[in-house]
Amino acid sequence: MAAGINHELNQPLAAIRAYAENARIFLERGRSEAASGNLGQIVELTSRMAEISAQLKQFSRKSGDSLTAVSAQASFGYALRLYRSRLVDAHVEVIQDWPGEDVWVHADLVRLEQVLVNLIGNALQAMAETP
Repeated sequence: MAAGINHELNQPLAAIRAYAENARIFLERGRSEAASGNLGQIVELTSRMAEISAQLKQFSRKSGDSLTAVSAQASFGYALRLYRSRLVDAHVEVIQDWPGEDVWVHADLVRLEQVLVNLIGNALQAMAETP
């Protein structure tokens, strides 16, 4: 999981650096419109990084002892987002076959998400050499 998160953060960081360097060159050459486009890309990338950071914060927070109604689809979607880059890099297609309405379970949200993250990570590792 750490490798996936590292990749998820380093990729936009490298792009931000390139966009910032190009924006500086564009400004030096009087091409403010092109520089503005690069700055817009930087804003989008930092938003993406903030989303990743928020997901990590949510995942690492302590869980409580209270059980509530939790959407299985939402929990699974959250767990998949943490592995997005590894799934793409490994050319893994996740096919979800959910019923038309949400499936609700009586669970601790954080613990359920942690279980799903562990299952997805284990599956990726176990099937790493399998086409």
